Amino acid sequence: RRVPAGQERSAAVGSTTVAYNVRNTDTIAISFGLLEVIDFNPPTFAELIAPTGVLGAHCMSCHNGGAGTPQGNFDISSRDAVLQRLMVAPYSPNNSEIFLRMNDPLAPMPQSGLRPQSEIDQVLHWIQDGAR
Repeated sequence: RRVPAGQERSAAVGSTTVAYNVRNTDTIAISFGLLEVIDFNPPTFAELIAPTGVLGAHCMSCHNGGAGTPQGNFDISSRDAVLQRLMVAPYSPNNSEIFLRMNDPLAPMPQSGLRPQSEIDQVLHWIQDGAR
């Protein structure tokens, strides 16, 4: 998948990042050993808010603007609402309120408790892929 300039994405477990200030006179060589194929198929927003999706099953009952005033004034019923309210920063999970709250043990969302990591990862991958 495309990664915008200035963003990072780990390609595989065990990858190494080296911070280095490159000057215009430097020559850089990169060598890759065996690269494994990684199945990266993040869900779409429609899949996440479907009744069987992570957000649809655990979040829509409280955060649905179509049903009145959503709790916390966080409406997740449309992708536009999520992006306009800055609840999601495409490509940047650590700047996305939804992702941060799903990982906050002191103020978990949903309030019933943190979801399993596999469900949180679906939202993580959706954001990493640009919140499409």
